Amino acid sequence: HQFAETIKPKKPTKLTGKKNLSFFWFIHKNKPVMPIIKNKSSLLLAARGTYTNWVLAPLRKTQPDLMLPNYLFYDFNGKYSHKINNKNKLQINWYSGYDYFSVLQQESYEPKLTGNVQMNQQNHLLSITNNAILSPKLVLNASFNYSQFYSDHRNKLTYTDYPDSLFADIIFSATRIHDYALNLKLNYSPNNQHFIKTGITPKLYKLTPWMLNTSQFFNAETLDDLKVSSQTYTAHQITAFAEDEWHINEKLNINAGARLSYFNHKSTSYIKPEPRVSVRYAINSKLSLKGGYSKMNQFLQVLENNANGLSPEVWVLSDSVIKPQSANQLSAGLFGEWKGLEYGIEAYAKRMDDLIFYIYGVASELGTDWQSEINRKGKGQSGGIEFYLQKQAKQYFVAASYTISKTNYTFGTVNFGNTFAPSHDHLHDFSVVLNYKPNKKHELGFNWVFSTGAPFTVPEVNIPDSYFFRGQYYGYGGINNARLPNYHRLDVSWKRSKPTTWGGEKYWLFSFYNIYARQNPIIVSFHPERGATKHTMFTIVPSINWGLRF
Repeated sequence: HQFAETIKPKKPTKLTGKKNLSFFWFIHKNKPVMPIIKNKSSLLLAARGTYTNWVLAPLRKTQPDLMLPNYLFYDFNGKYSHKINNKNKLQINWYSGYDYFSVLQQESYEPKLTGNVQMNQQNHLLSITNNAILSPKLVLNASFNYSQFYSDHRNKLTYTDYPDSLFADIIFSATRIHDYALNLKLNYSPNNQHFIKTGITPKLYKLTPWMLNTSQFFNAETLDDLKVSSQTYTAHQITAFAEDEWHINEKLNINAGARLSYFNHKSTSYIKPEPRVSVRYAINSKLSLKGGYSKMNQFLQVLENNANGLSPEVWVLSDSVIKPQSANQLSAGLFGEWKGLEYGIEAYAKRMDDLIFYIYGVASELGTDWQSEINRKGKGQSGGIEFYLQKQAKQYFVAASYTISKTNYTFGTVNFGNTFAPSHDHLHDFSVVLNYKPNKKHELGFNWVFSTGAPFTVPEVNIPDSYFFRGQYYGYGGINNARLPNYHRLDVSWKRSKPTTWGGEKYWLFSFYNIYARQNPIIVSFHPERGATKHTMFTIVPSINWGLRF
């Protein structure tokens, strides 16, 4: 999540700001902006939330056979900006968000038992920043950042005859991450040819992963007997960086820099350099070539399980067993402008090392030494070509982008050593945006997106409940051997504005998300008798938004 906009101190001659009140069939939002001290400080407060769970609750209760999915989210964020003096400016940002998604399914091993598969996610962020002008050529940026992330994947079981009674609440996996960081950055401009940035960032991680050994579910007497890991791990990282944006002449610019990271966890330490360089050469005033190279390392890694198309997240820290992931990327492109039309084409290639992965079902059989069960030393390759066009005219703005790309993973111990596509692989991504404003009162908007369906793993063998196999089991062959249907939708909006008598503006905004009601599946569940079931979240979503700017 990122904060939506930057708020500048308002002029003292006029009380300015913005108040948006939105009435949305599924979403409500409120975002007032107000000055606190004239010409010195301002405050933004924003809140959003869905009504989906309230709207569909009666239908889910009266029509349980529909197995309707449920989704809700809400978030709050704010930004306070204060000009201490002409050389110092304080800024405080904060954000809190909550996402919840659930799908009902009938448990195969007990027909009267209904499972409510849920995924919860929370994000909390706080940033305190001070910008200090030390001299005309030197600026110091100092900030403290805190973030908290929580995600879990659980299954609440209830009997069909007694839907209000809870039989069990099983958390299969969860992660809680606390991240504390202090950022110190210096910007130095010695002359017109160089712009130098340097800094240092010490960081503290506190991470609690949680997994259950569900293979022992029927033998366990308490939840603690199933718990694999709920210990809190602590790690430290210090990163220093320096870069120089070098304007050699009117045609050639070079940006070169490097980061050096020290990471320590459980008496294991890593020192990783990350060099990078980018070059821009202007062929003429309207055409340029760009190229670059960068190396990246990742010490905080995610274990994914996308067997049904929706991946619960369990995050782990690098240690002596799980090495930091690394990637090397090369890119080159041609960018230009012709008669008001901006265009670009860029190709990239990336190589990844020390990837980690676990096969569907293995996470449910992890022992206490669960790190040793993770498939490691994976290699990945990714490459693609990106195209974009955009044009801004007096009455309209149009933009189009298309990416063709391919990503592959290879592990010696996964998928019989054969290469497979990860869950984020999409061969085609295409989007078109059109905004048309025939006059000052009316504005039309169109947004169409298309993406190749994400890979997921389909079971090949159904092993029914028997004397030898307690519960329902599936046999799996290839990893990510199927894809969800292609994703696409069209969003349409119409805005009607009218000036107010005091110089502000009031408007109505009518919009339709997914106007042709495309059913885009986001998760697939399996049942031995009913087979595969595709679950979608939203089809068409209309909204009415009234706003007032003053």
